[in-house]
Amino acid sequence: MNIFYLLIMQPIEYFLDFTFEFMSKRFGSTGIAIIAVSLVISFLVLPLYKAADSIQEKELKKQLRMQPWIDHIRRSFKGDERIMVLNTYYREQKYQKIFALRSMLPLLIQVPFFIAAFHFLSTRAGLEGDSLLIINDLGKPDGLITISNISVNLLPVIMTAVNIISGILYLKGHSVKDHFQHYILALFFLVILYNSPSGLVLYWTLNNLFSLFKNILMKYSSRPRIWVCTILTIIGAASFILQLLNRRINRLTDFVYAIIILLICLLPVFFSLLDRIKRSSTQHNSKEFNFSKIQTLLIQIIITILLGAVIPLSVVSSSPTEFIDMSSFKTPLYYVLSNFLTTIGTFVFWISVFILFTKEKNRKWFSLILLCIADISIINFMFFGKNLGTLSPQLSFDGDFRYTTFQTLFNATVLILSLLILFYIFRYLKKLFNIALIATIIALTLLGIKDIIKINTILANKNFLEEQDQAYGFSIPLSKEGKNVIVFSLDRAISGYIPYIFHENTKLKEQFAGFTYYPNTFSYGPKTIYAARAEFGGYEYNALSSAALEEPFNYDQNDEALLVLPRIFSENGYRTIVTDPPFAGGDVDSDLSIYEPYPQIEAYNIKGHFDITIIGAHERLLHHFYFYSIFKSLPLCLQHELYDGGNYYRSGDESAFTAQDFIQSYSILKSLISFTEISSDSSDNFVMINNDTTHDTAELQLPMYEPAEQIDNTGLELGVRYDDYGNCIRIDDTVFHYHGNMAALLRIGEFLDYLRENDIYDNTRIIIVSDHGTSLEQFPNLIIHDKDRTYDMQYYNPLLMVKDFNSNEFSISDRFMSNADMPRLATNNIIPNPINPFTGADLSKTDAYSLPFQTITDGSGTWFTIHDDIHTPENWAVVQNPTN
Repeated sequence: MNIFYLLIMQPIEYFLDFTFEFMSKRFGSTGIAIIAVSLVISFLVLPLYKAADSIQEKELKKQLRMQPWIDHIRRSFKGDERIMVLNTYYREQKYQKIFALRSMLPLLIQVPFFIAAFHFLSTRAGLEGDSLLIINDLGKPDGLITISNISVNLLPVIMTAVNIISGILYLKGHSVKDHFQHYILALFFLVILYNSPSGLVLYWTLNNLFSLFKNILMKYSSRPRIWVCTILTIIGAASFILQLLNRRINRLTDFVYAIIILLICLLPVFFSLLDRIKRSSTQHNSKEFNFSKIQTLLIQIIITILLGAVIPLSVVSSSPTEFIDMSSFKTPLYYVLSNFLTTIGTFVFWISVFILFTKEKNRKWFSLILLCIADISIINFMFFGKNLGTLSPQLSFDGDFRYTTFQTLFNATVLILSLLILFYIFRYLKKLFNIALIATIIALTLLGIKDIIKINTILANKNFLEEQDQAYGFSIPLSKEGKNVIVFSLDRAISGYIPYIFHENTKLKEQFAGFTYYPNTFSYGPKTIYAARAEFGGYEYNALSSAALEEPFNYDQNDEALLVLPRIFSENGYRTIVTDPPFAGGDVDSDLSIYEPYPQIEAYNIKGHFDITIIGAHERLLHHFYFYSIFKSLPLCLQHELYDGGNYYRSGDESAFTAQDFIQSYSILKSLISFTEISSDSSDNFVMINNDTTHDTAELQLPMYEPAEQIDNTGLELGVRYDDYGNCIRIDDTVFHYHGNMAALLRIGEFLDYLRENDIYDNTRIIIVSDHGTSLEQFPNLIIHDKDRTYDMQYYNPLLMVKDFNSNEFSISDRFMSNADMPRLATNNIIPNPINPFTGADLSKTDAYSLPFQTITDGSGTWFTIHDDIHTPENWAVVQNPTN
């Protein structure tokens, strides 16, 4: 862990990354994004420039005032006497030679900004192929002039010329030595950057232009601030007009950004009004809004603790084991500590630097802004933005989220009222304000300590070496002469995608020959915790079972259901393999101890133990933690924009990081062939694999639908899919789900080809099933209405595909089915009298038609009944009390 990098460089790189990606997406132009980065950096370091100029100017004036006497002393004295007299003179003038270095401090502080920008633009792969005006490719030298067969790069020459002119103005009155050093440095940059990508040279050219304008204004304008405000007005107006021309203002959040741009345009008016207020206000009134240095520091500490520790700790503490990389055994607190250091760098170090180099009379505005940030952050984190869905270890939600207009306006109202109350306390109850600051720090610290204790307690009870052993020895045993039964339980696989997936990739129809697809299938719940019991145990474990009614998710009943098929098959002579049973033992990581009483059952936790390496996963997670904290602290009207589909405006590959979560499951399907052990004997085998490839989805590289370090589906992903009959679904907002489902079927298809090649396809029964679907609102005939509410029954439409022994034709059946039919289908005709070993019920005696009105729960008190055909909305009904 590089502490210096996290404190100093990381905040700047995150800021540059966000600015570049945000502007690139807002304007659809990499060139404009580079311009934006240059302007942002230039305006950020402008106060440091001004501080350096002011110090240098004072230093230069003092040296010029002292120079005649210094020259006189040097002419009049020699040797030690000259040194003694000069030192005496310096003491009289209260001057030390080291003071000449003071002006270097603001310039040295600018160095990290320039290093960060240089590193960001020089290593960014996305510049290739992007153009701006006459520059054809920002990823290559510009080559704007061609003489004979010689290509001349014009941008570095322009950059150097601007740099030299700027230096002439800036160094006016300085020594020849200073001029010479500047020209040498300008030529040095010309040589270094001559063959660099034009995007990088464009950035430096723009920086030099900004420096030139700054020097002109500082040297020749009596009111440079008005010019700065005018320039900002022009930039804001141009940005607003450009967005209108590109039709990028079409949503509520777009109008919010438009308003922000308009506020920037009104900066000159704001400064003018501010000057008038300052002139008309009394000295007493101005002091009433002054902050002490201690108060400002306390506010900075509050923000740092909240964003750097409390928010990430609240995420990690909810499921610490999900943030452990088994390959490196990093503690989850590694991410929290790294984020905490970066947040310290942002809100303590860098904010303090800018306050230090701001005029004393303007420092209170920094403190006031920080106070607003602290107040808004605490209220939003504590009281708003709840129930957004399941948060993955990659800090993305399992579905998109939107706030209603009422929620957004209510949030804004609460924030405004809280700020008014806070300002009142600060102005009239200063002692209470100071106490509140200290109390807030103590409360946030205690909250963080509580989560740290919770994390350490959970981790202390985990034996990670033992969990690593739980994957050791896993294989898929198959025989050529016996019977093989394989169940793939794909969490949240979407049944309705099958016709569109098979139309897109016709090879799948050949690979899945022998399967029967059951689109008319329902599940007993919208999530694993409600639906998996019936899937693994049969109809006895439906939503109306006594245990389910007592507790919507009954861990004991779930464990029992997970044991039904493994016990039946193992007790009938089948070698039985089980992997990653969902919520076994009530543990999200699957507690395999439920299988210990049955030594003939081989149970493994293999998820996360056979990962394909994705480079930069830790860096992506650190980035997401930093921006997730900011996301949770923002007003609701801005949260969805920063969320950016779970990418948080991270540059480069938008989905490779999400794929790191996806990859833990995908790599298992990718490795099915290598896991398989084929024997020539007549042994019988039962393999039940639970897999989350279709749950922990990601955007993949087309057309192979595979994860990659860099995803570029430009021209490949059109956001629409068709089936054989011309029916269309849009996947613009659900592309991850479609890609994940396609990837799972492609990898299983490869496995099926392998079975054929080794003559074990015909003697293998294969069931592909999911516990539930999800709500994506893609199929109108699965949308039902009840009174003033709308329900998407795609939640309750799981995937069910079955290939029986010696079956070689693909078919579609409209038979009314449930995923609770899976145990019956798995044991059909091969297990005599398949009896549930726990209840004595015969699995072969019950199917969906035997219970004409199936009752389903959403887990939160709403119940549905369905009969005959799930795709007929009239067959669904909402019921209040199904037990009556």
